[in-house]
Amino acid sequence: KAENPSYADRTTQATIEITPRKITITVDDTTKIFGQDDPGFTGSITYGSLVNDNDLGTITYSRTNTDEAVGTYEDVLTASYKENTNYDVTVVNGDFTITTASTEGAAVTASGGKWTYNGQAHIVTASLNEQAAGYTIYYKVGDGEWTTIVPSVTNVEDGILTVSVKAVRDGYADLTCDDVTIQITPATLTVTTPSASKVYDGTPLTSTEGSVSGLVSGETVTLTVTGSQTEIGESNNGYDLVWDDSASESNYT
Repeated sequence: KAENPSYADRTTQATIEITPRKITITVDDTTKIFGQDDPGFTGSITYGSLVNDNDLGTITYSRTNTDEAVGTYEDVLTASYKENTNYDVTVVNGDFTITTASTEGAAVTASGGKWTYNGQAHIVTASLNEQAAGYTIYYKVGDGEWTTIVPSVTNVEDGILTVSVKAVRDGYADLTCDDVTIQITPATLTVTTPSASKVYDGTPLTSTEGSVSGLVSGETVTLTVTGSQTEIGESNNGYDLVWDDSASESNYT
């Protein structure tokens, strides 16, 4: 209050206040390779300062999830500290990234081929070396989907297949190799018609006992020899082939 003998006393009240000190703790983004132990996590005070170094105790850093698959986990790295009402603390969480691992020397190889039609399926051959144990081989034909089913060709009409090959293992970088192609080419079919001759007698000369060779076992065609010569001279002893259900003309030439 204020006093003066010539005046009445006058009083008033005042307040004083201490507000919390603002502090920001930023946790560093961190990375590890799949399969490894977690590294030590770090961070720092990026805004404000402590009056005394131990006002928040020992600041420690940890992650809040337990995932171990490859990927980036946002805001899972945090900071822990001793609560102190003299401070208004903001924690900026960090990201944790698990990257793919690799195995030195691991490799996948693949080979294709071109085969003459024989009625059998022919496949892409792929293999892993010793260092690639634990990987699984996948195949993709053209722009199709990846699958573990091995692509194959059996008939000429299957065309030329371009096959991509990779090997996959959880947490590890994919192994790849050059694309390969597989194809069936026509088998050779030989049709033999017999020769014959006679002295002109005004009647047709025919010889119908022909043969077919080169068919795949179990496949059949019907051969009809059509050649005929009545007048003096010569001509080819022609034929017709009827392709039964067991054989496809496109598989032969």
